[in-house]
Amino acid sequence: MAELSRQTFLQMMGAGVVGMALDGTAAARAARAADPRRTKPRTLIRGADILSMDATIGEAFESDVLVEKGKIAAIGKNLSADMAEVVDARGMILMPGMIDAHRHVWQTPIAGAMVKTSKRYRRDYVFWSNRIRMAITPEIMHFLNYYGSLLAINSGVTSVVDNVHMTYTPELGDAAARGSVEAGIGGIFGFQLSGSRAFGLGDTVTRQQIIAEIFASPMEWHFQTAERLRDQYFSDADAPMQFGVHVSNFGGSGKTAQVSEEMKRVRAMKPALILEDVQQVTRPREPGIIFGITDMQAAGLLGPDLLISHGNEISDAELAMMAANGTKIVSSAWGEFPYPSPSIHGRALKAGVDSCVGTDGGFAPLDFFELVRATYLSLFRYPDGAAQANDFESDQVLAFSTTRGAQSIGMGDRLGSVSVGKRADLVLLATDRPGFPILGGLADRVVNYGQLSDIDSVWIAGRLRKTGGQMIGVDWKALDARNRTVQAELARGEATIKMAD
Repeated sequence: MAELSRQTFLQMMGAGVVGMALDGTAAARAARAADPRRTKPRTLIRGADILSMDATIGEAFESDVLVEKGKIAAIGKNLSADMAEVVDARGMILMPGMIDAHRHVWQTPIAGAMVKTSKRYRRDYVFWSNRIRMAITPEIMHFLNYYGSLLAINSGVTSVVDNVHMTYTPELGDAAARGSVEAGIGGIFGFQLSGSRAFGLGDTVTRQQIIAEIFASPMEWHFQTAERLRDQYFSDADAPMQFGVHVSNFGGSGKTAQVSEEMKRVRAMKPALILEDVQQVTRPREPGIIFGITDMQAAGLLGPDLLISHGNEISDAELAMMAANGTKIVSSAWGEFPYPSPSIHGRALKAGVDSCVGTDGGFAPLDFFELVRATYLSLFRYPDGAAQANDFESDQVLAFSTTRGAQSIGMGDRLGSVSVGKRADLVLLATDRPGFPILGGLADRVVNYGQLSDIDSVWIAGRLRKTGGQMIGVDWKALDARNRTVQAELARGEATIKMAD
């Protein structure tokens, strides 16, 4: 059937004939999803080839998935479609929504402003990033998190761990939270306990001042804002997005007593997840300062509620400490390529530490399937990893972004597989693109050849967000126009801040 014009479609909707003429089409599903009055209580995804990532199910062909009240109610053949929105998925692949366990969502819309394949990135990224943040208003922050979250959903990422770093005012934290919640993305909102307006537009600043600001201890308003955001936006334990805290950047600078008190206060907030960056510190060690995992272990700071980001230089002995405490790790396989050490996924897996993949900043491609492949390819950067990779199967590669990803963010009982009782975070892939292979297992085909353009439909907690390859209720042209205005404003503001050295 030819595509309908928007005017014709709206006329048919008003006349009440869309349900008759187009009941099974993507256009009709989108119309019903956008109008709660017309939404049916259940969804039946009919006849899909299911890449379940559930060991008890495996790959199930020409099977049905019933979604009810935001969860997967049944999986099987010829399920009843009574009172259900039926999605004809014959010839398509249904898989779990993917999990990006380390993303700075606000940076996603500014992709291209700073790229890793440049001298400027290696010289100026950290300082540019902190200058540009000074130009962000609450209105801009809301837009960046809203638009960035929609871009994630569009790519088949249904849950992100948003490292909301260096938020300089309570108002910016509030705006970021509203943007994420309004976009409907799942995962963890990780408000960071650091950052203040130590300088502003029109100022001259030194590199030493910026570094000092990055590693500054939290202020009282950071704790108060975190608690308020928790209560205002993330009080529903069943909502797709949950409350998390990114603690201050204490590695190499935080005093043991201060960091211990900070972690104590954070754990009293009962966040779903605590986030912290651990990166190599090259300067000499100082007594009484937390430098990394060994010092965190000695201070009793490790635990199953902690997700470490980066950490490629963490030693095998430190990985053993993490495994003993249930501490998890996320590494950005694409983002870390320019760094001396390969991503830690292989060594973490060998040590028994749950590990997962993240995008990091706005430098990785928005096609998350490329990150899935990069996670595997990064194993070949060191001998032990290459040996592991040679024993991998495709489902083990995908696990970093599904089952193992869910386990790493503390949501293994809710997400990561197409399983009865789990939240209906699902991605439906079309397979009729020229070049999409017809041979091989489902995991083989998806991991090696899947791409963003294959994504037909996305559900988050049973809510249809994308169908027929189009996001529902999203005007990309309008968002892009707004983004151009925002980026111009940020660039102008950042240019007013001069570096003294």
